[in-house]
Amino acid sequence: MDEIMKTAGLTRIDLLKVDIENGVETLFGSDNAWLGKVQTIVAELTSAYPLPAFARDVTPYGLTVLPQGSAYGNQMVMAVRFDARVMT
Repeated sequence: MDEIMKTAGLTRIDLLKVDIENGVETLFGSDNAWLGKVQTIVAELTSAYPLPAFARDVTPYGLTVLPQGSAYGNQMVMAVRFDARVMT
């Protein structure tokens, strides 16, 4: 992700939509410093990489996981950064 962001000239990602079948764990389960630059993630998880594993991997970077069917009405799992700049 760092290489992709650098190539695209991005310093942050507002919305990252992830639907890469069995590659989700590889993306989120390794070097995740780039997650500190992501505002919102919408991801399709699999039984091989369930919600608890996703939450374990993204919450240390300030993201809050909203499971599918949460009070926010989302139909896919989401991870959102809630901070003062976003909430105002």
